Amino acid sequence: MNEILKRLACIGAGLAMTCMLTQARGELLAYEGFDYTEGALSGQNGGSGFSAAWPTAVGMTVVADSLSHPWIAAGSGNSLNTAATSQSDNFRDFTTPMNMGNPQTIYVSWLLRRTGSTLGTSGEFSGLILRQNAVDGLSAAEVAGWTVNSNGEFPRTQSIGANVDGTTPYLDDETYFVVGKISVAASPESDQIFMKIYSSSDRVDDSEPVAWTIIGGTEDNSQILHSLRLHSGNAAGFSATFDEIRIGTTWSDVVAINPVHDGDANADGMVNLADLQILGDNWQSTTANWGSADFTGDGSVNLADLQIIGDNWGFGAAADISFDQALASVSIPEPATLTLLSLVSLTLLHRGMSH
Repeated sequence: MNEILKRLACIGAGLAMTCMLTQARGELLAYEGFDYTEGALSGQNGGSGFSAAWPTAVGMTVVADSLSHPWIAAGSGNSLNTAATSQSDNFRDFTTPMNMGNPQTIYVSWLLRRTGSTLGTSGEFSGLILRQNAVDGLSAAEVAGWTVNSNGEFPRTQSIGANVDGTTPYLDDETYFVVGKISVAASPESDQIFMKIYSSSDRVDDSEPVAWTIIGGTEDNSQILHSLRLHSGNAAGFSATFDEIRIGTTWSDVVAINPVHDGDANADGMVNLADLQILGDNWQSTTANWGSADFTGDGSVNLADLQIIGDNWGFGAAADISFDQALASVSIPEPATLTLLSLVSLTLLHRGMSH
């Protein structure tokens, strides 16, 4: 009966369109986790949202083990490595192309690790791009991309309008979680591309953040997204690894959060002396993130973060020593040691009042 009522509610020209938009909202459009046997990518046909298998390509190999990020739910299977003596490229068509002529928002996420890169070296680019194919009278076009510039490790948003580079380079052998966004507006020249990068020490946002790592310029984008392109350069010793690619219509479609407990700076599932030492090493920092013990998200490591460790001390496994003993034994560079120890009595008092 409920389904019949829903169908009746959609009758009528205006209401029918409303229902179609509602049903489309919040949808995982495509997924590729590279859950294949180790070896060449060519001919592999897993994942979802694609119309055919990966075609023949040089230099793209499925390798053992998935990439992982502390804040992202673990994937399964393996990952894709693009080490090659010539440029690595491969394209895969979507089952349902996405028409950028209609107002909408598309999100893309993936895990990325780069190895063997040298700042300023040509041929060390890598990236993920959404393309328009040369079909039905259309010209091939790289509509939106989230890449690394050709002469180093700096992230880049790539669009028909312009490329915009970030200011913080990727680090070698660090696994990043990257989220891209295309916002297609109703008004002309207002479409925009965004990029958010999370290192393994960064807390991944539960919902779409206000601040993005890169915000591209505005443009009028009316292309059709037919396919996904992965590519990588051929500099000697350089390779890029991709994993867990998701494309959807909401932030939650492409961001599968693996919650980390408050006070767990190293994201190992426990709150103990290791986390307290991380806090001590970064005490009074004003450029901190979760991995350096900023649990409040204000960029600083201070008494509020110490209180969070104290309140969660022993989570995940019984601590070898008490929180009080740990505070007295933690190694912190002078003069922060005296400052922190002077706060012990205040922290213990606060803990006592809160229990």
